[in-house]
Amino acid sequence: MTKKNSESEITLKQLIDSFDNEIDRNEWVVYAKDSSISNEPLRLKLFYLTESIDVYHAIENKSTIIEHMNEAGVLEVKKFLKFCYINLDDVDFDAVINGLTYEKLLGGLKKMSPDDSYQFVCRLPEEKAIEIVTSEDFKGSKLFTSYIGQKWNTIKGNMPYCVFDLESDGETIREFAFFTEDNMRPYTGEDQINSLFRKLKNLLLL
Repeated sequence: MTKKNSESEITLKQLIDSFDNEIDRNEWVVYAKDSSISNEPLRLKLFYLTESIDVYHAIENKSTIIEHMNEAGVLEVKKFLKFCYINLDDVDFDAVINGLTYEKLLGGLKKMSPDDSYQFVCRLPEEKAIEIVTSEDFKGSKLFTSYIGQKWNTIKGNMPYCVFDLESDGETIREFAFFTEDNMRPYTGEDQINSLFRKLKNLLLL
């Protein structure tokens, strides 16, 4: 089941890394966290090394994990944030968000892939998500474009709007165009202006 180790004593990390496949490793981790010699410090070490959801649920004082992450490096925090958005329910997820310092949260997010960081912020309360994606750290980033773009698509899908442009010599309208429902509609000549009037008739003008 495991690779041979020549040392008489091995660390917990070496033991976990020695498994040839993930299924065997996960079975051993579950066994270890339920064993008669298991205790809270051992379960915490197992979680930091494996990010096992089974071990997470077995930890009694989960605030200890948050305290650890507030002292950990950004790469460990990055892995933890991904674990959180994939595995945790809303109650535990909110506890993590409220417990991590803003600097640690931001640092971990900056190390995540654009797809992972987007999935993570989508689970945040909207106010906090907007605060993060519009910060100097993410302005112009793929995360900013994806999150704000999704919000705009939701808003404009529920909001009737029309943007139009007219070109005239002061007496005659030579051409005009209007943009609505993601479609650009150009026209030339005054005889087609009624199409614009019909579109504007039931809209609130700003």
